[in-house]
Amino acid sequence: MFFSRLAVLIAFVAFVVGVLSVLIGTAATMDLLDEVTRARYVIRSPEQIIYGGAYVVLAAVALGTLAEMSLSLRRWTA
Repeated sequence: MFFSRLAVLIAFVAFVVGVLSVLIGTAATMDLLDEVTRARYVIRSPEQIIYGGAYVVLAAVALGTLAEMSLSLRRWTA
C-alpha cells in the first residue's frame, strides 16, 4: 500500500532526526559546541532536546514497526 510505504519513509526520517537531536543535545551538555553553533542550533535546554529526541526515536520505532506489520500482512494475504 502507498500509505504503508509512506509510513516507513516517515519513520526513517523521524528516526534520523531524533538521533541527530539526541546527539546535538548530548554535545551541548558536554560543552563540545562553540558559542556560535550552540546559539544557532540549541534553542531549548540540552535536557529538553535529548528527551524530545528520545521521544521522536521511540515514536519512529513504533511507526516503523506498525508499517512493517502492515506491509507483511498485505504480502501474506495477497
